[in-house]
This record gives sequence, structure tokens and C-alpha cells, in this order.
Amino acid sequence: FVENSLTKKELFIFPNPSNDGIFNLSQTTNWKVYSVLGNELKSGNSNEINLSVQPKGVYLVKLNEKIERVVLE
Repeated sequence: FVENSLTKKELFIFPNPSNDGIFNLSQTTNWKVYSVLGNELKSGNSNEINLSVQPKGVYLVKLNEKIERVVLE
């Protein structure tokens, strides 16, 4: 099974930066959250990432093979 790139939706995170620690994804997918030091903090399969218990700062989110930077204010 090969996924046609024309039917594949663009995956993005919003809002970024987030004030409350809730990041929404444009579609449900597997994700992992890492600290800037590379420590895995959380993982899941959903369309929302809740980092509200984490301290303010910058985090890295791995979505499939893409890594996005998110900011918790």
C-alpha cells in the first residue's frame, strides 16, 4: 500500500505558541514529545497533545518522520 501524496493531508500543530499547554493537531496521528535535551516526555495517538503539566519552554514533537518545535508560554 502506497499512500498517494495528493491525498495526504498536511499535518500541523496549532496554536503554537500555546498559553494553556494544549496543542491541537490537524489530524489524528502518532506523536511523541521530547525535551530539548532529547528525553521522551509523552507519546500518544490522537489529535491533541496536552503539555499543561510541563513547565513553560520549548518542546520537540515528532509527527511521523517530521519534527516540529512547539512553545509553551
